[in-house]
Amino acid sequence: RVGRRERRGDRAVTVTRPADAPLAGRPVVIGDDVISSGETIFSCARAARAAGAASVRVFGVHALFDAAVTARFEAEGLGTPLSCDGVPHPSNALPLARLIADALAALC
Repeated sequence: RVGRRERRGDRAVTVTRPADAPLAGRPVVIGDDVISSGETIFSCARAARAAGAASVRVFGVHALFDAAVTARFEAEGLGTPLSCDGVPHPSNALPLARLIADALAALC
């Protein structure tokens, strides 16, 4: 983690990063627990690109965003985020069943 997020509402998010964060020329992965409006990710992506990131990929645990937000991801050059399948969504690409089963098996 190299950034800090300040949320002032669902669509009011600011991300700051240390001036010495080593992003120039590197691929950046943005992971979020819940993607709804996308504002946190859009802010993070802008900060990463301003720092010279070579590329930006987006992943989320729970995808709650609609088609308008999907279109914005595309327009911002981020593609469609990939999400886990715990909440049904067109972006589901990361299955949780095996991960959960393995965690439960380790506890039993």
